[in-house]
Amino acid sequence: MIKNRTSICARVTIILIIVAIPSILLSQYDNIWHFGDYAGLDFSNGSPTVINDGRTNTQEGVATMCDSKGELLLYTDGSTVWNRNHFTMANGWGLNSSFSTTQTLIVKQPCSDNIFYIFSLDAQGGSKGINYSVADLSNNSLGSVIQKNVKIWDRAQEKITAVKHENNKDIWIITHDHATITDPSDTFMVFLLTANGLNPDPVISTVGKRFRSQGMGTLTTSSDGNTIAMSNMFSGSGTLELFDFDRLTGKLSNPTIVSNNFITSQGEIGCYGITFSPDDKKLYAITNASTFYTPTPYLLFQFDISIRDSATIANSKVTLDTLTKPSAIQLAPDGKVYFTGSGLVNSDSLSVIHNPNASGFACNYQKNAIYLNGAKIRLGLPNITHWTFNQPDIDFTSNDVCIGDSVNFEFDLCSVEDFVVSLKWDFGDGSMDSIASPAHIYAYSGTYDVQLSVITNVNDTFSITKQVIIYDLPVSLLPDSITISENESAILNAGNASNSYQWFPSDFLDDASSNMPVTTPNSFIAYYVTITSSEGCSSIDSIFVTVVEEEDTPNTEITEEEVIFIPNAYNTSYGSYHTTINTDENLTFKVFDRNGKLIFTTNDKKEYWNANSGNREVNQGVYLYEIQLLESKRNIIGTITVFN
Repeated sequence: MIKNRTSICARVTIILIIVAIPSILLSQYDNIWHFGDYAGLDFSNGSPTVINDGRTNTQEGVATMCDSKGELLLYTDGSTVWNRNHFTMANGWGLNSSFSTTQTLIVKQPCSDNIFYIFSLDAQGGSKGINYSVADLSNNSLGSVIQKNVKIWDRAQEKITAVKHENNKDIWIITHDHATITDPSDTFMVFLLTANGLNPDPVISTVGKRFRSQGMGTLTTSSDGNTIAMSNMFSGSGTLELFDFDRLTGKLSNPTIVSNNFITSQGEIGCYGITFSPDDKKLYAITNASTFYTPTPYLLFQFDISIRDSATIANSKVTLDTLTKPSAIQLAPDGKVYFTGSGLVNSDSLSVIHNPNASGFACNYQKNAIYLNGAKIRLGLPNITHWTFNQPDIDFTSNDVCIGDSVNFEFDLCSVEDFVVSLKWDFGDGSMDSIASPAHIYAYSGTYDVQLSVITNVNDTFSITKQVIIYDLPVSLLPDSITISENESAILNAGNASNSYQWFPSDFLDDASSNMPVTTPNSFIAYYVTITSSEGCSSIDSIFVTVVEEEDTPNTEITEEEVIFIPNAYNTSYGSYHTTINTDENLTFKVFDRNGKLIFTTNDKKEYWNANSGNREVNQGVYLYEIQLLESKRNIIGTITVFN
């Protein structure tokens, strides 16, 4: 009966996922470095420019943060926070760190342009532990520290880094538990930072060597975030280890110990600065051959880690230089690796590895390549999370949908908001959109090529095209109505047996889930059936079944003397429902709703049905009429479609 069948398929969501892969620089969060005694570099123009306007005066851990355009926002030595004008930020002093802590860290809170978390660690597992402070730049671009020294762990190593969650929005903060000679540790703590703040309950991984270091050394990540490297100093406990990192769960696994495979005659090699090459296949490390304080050679090593096997990695070792003191070593936004030039604690130059993806001396190591205009370096360089160098690799997935359903395209702008300048959706049917989360309804079934294009802040365009299938609704074969005699059965043929069916009501049916149920009703009844295709698309149809006495089986033949005109549609805006019934016979004219309820009856051939009478306008829909010609015992049955 209901020929404009209504889909009841659920709304389908198409989710756009941004996947980070090592490639060109899009984010410029790390363009400006401040470190050591008033030393600095600016990578905004591609190659580093020496700057000396910073306020750092510290031995080790520092961190800086720029906006997506590479303009300085804030920087810290773990104890003091400076704003972009190089003044101490409001309430930005007295953070729980030390001038001799190896690493500190700044990360931007997910889905916020103005909130930054600063992680400070006490030196050598001190009782200050791990704390975070929160800087807010929303009301004043110079910012203020609105939370300070929120303790999240009692005692820890001097090392900390961060990795993007699998959803490319949230951030994992990774650090290591405190260890001493008498109380070694193999425990990592991994905290999750979301748009709602930091979860104080960490994911714990007990994995790797139980080392006895008091804390010196670094944590760093590969560009894809899937590998963590950790170094530790001091003889007898110095290690260099690799771990797999699960960006979905925050768990570390599969430890690969490198340092145990290259013990020298002077003792086990301790390791301080480490960094990955841009392609994540090489690992650079600055080590010593004895204790930190003994004036023995420090060595600059390159390891090939493309095969995760301890012996293979150890055998790939290439000694690039001999230094005097340890140094942080860091992959920079220009794709090169930087560290203290001479290895002296108060060096005034940086050394550069120009081609860090290349093997051995082909990496083009240049000692004392950059003079810092009289500024001095001690041990530390800014702590950089290398996934901020990545470009977005765009992708979207979808379920195929039904004609008439609204398809919601969801673009998680939060995960790449600093990269994206504009978006363009091409839905494949001539329709376009440019908002982050458009909705689209296709007018026709079929297969459509949907393309999303993303224009980034370096004026690159990334596009992907995938097919979306829009399915037809299942078709019903039911007539509008049938008439049967008492005690007679009828087959209700609704269509293809490959679809699924559900009939309502189930009264008088032999199978309410069949495509062709048999009905034996004893009076008028209206049936409704929901038909669902193998693709999950559904439609609803109905049929009116009228039961007449056997001797009153209707003869609907109209003689020449009779004129009977019954309109099959009725717009209530134009008054009453007019019929033309010109016959000598007495009659009864009846109108039923779709539930079989009698809503109008008359024996007057001239009386018209007024669906608006009594201010009770009937609903739009299909109604059954019946004309009973009493003398000839004929019944004339049909349907009326009502419009309001």
